[in-house]
Amino acid sequence: RNQGQGLDEGYDLCATPRCQVYAGADAEHPLSDRAVRETSGQVRAWEGRPIVALYTATCGGHTEDGELIFSGPVTVEWRETRLQADYLSLSEGRYIQAEGNVLVLWGENRIFGSRMSYDLETDRGTVYHAIGQVMSEYTFSAERAEKVGADKIHLHSATVTTCTQPLPYWSFSVSSATIRI
Repeated sequence: RNQGQGLDEGYDLCATPRCQVYAGADAEHPLSDRAVRETSGQVRAWEGRPIVALYTATCGGHTEDGELIFSGPVTVEWRETRLQADYLSLSEGRYIQAEGNVLVLWGENRIFGSRMSYDLETDRGTVYHAIGQVMSEYTFSAERAEKVGADKIHLHSATVTTCTQPLPYWSFSVSSATIRI
């Protein structure tokens, strides 16, 4: 992925912090040598392109696990569902916590909100301060909207309508409701 970065100057990688300094064989360590041997020939890729795997000396050489924290905009596509947010954390490979402009989208259904908790394995989640549209007919705003399956949403403290005007001609409010899609 770095190939040709310094083509005008005759190199692919440089020996400066810009390219993650390599200080030569005298600076090598047995643990890093072992890591190189054990991963020889492996290429880590994301969306078909090699990743840029950087080391940083400014944080003591330690960083958070790359699969845990993302800042945005972030999009996760999982099965038939797309999740978006400005900030997203993933734990145990399945539990998502997201904040800022969150969106859950599946089929013709969408729920926007300020924050979200989601379980990728069960395909269930909760969006807070939610505004949504389901089946291209119903729109709602809710304190909390829970996607409890591909075909069901629970709403809490919600207003529901089929009108598309900014101020609908009619709507009804509920403390809780279930919409089957």
